[in-house]
Amino acid sequence: MKDARHRIHELAHRVIDAAEAIAKRIATPAPVQPQVITLRRQMANRLGLSQFCASNRCRRARCCRGEPLDCLHAGLPLLPPALVERLKMAKPRRRGK
Repeated sequence: MKDARHRIHELAHRVIDAAEAIAKRIATPAPVQPQVITLRRQMANRLGLSQFCASNRCRRARCCRGEPLDCLHAGLPLLPPALVERLKMAKPRRRGK
């Protein structure tokens, strides 16, 4: 009887460990590359989406000063779909050119 209880207890701990490992993988977002953040910020600034952003910093500076994805989430639905597609296909501009 003790052997069965010990086995059940051991199995329960294994299940809990497996569940914690899965939860940790789900909860940890993949890090965003700095290049992607720069491209998002350039797109938000080029489109002037800071005026629609929820962040006061962006609206005061009239350019993206926070998380560029926030400005894009706020502004992209307001743009025509054809323009959004064209922006996705456009090559990023380099500074100084």
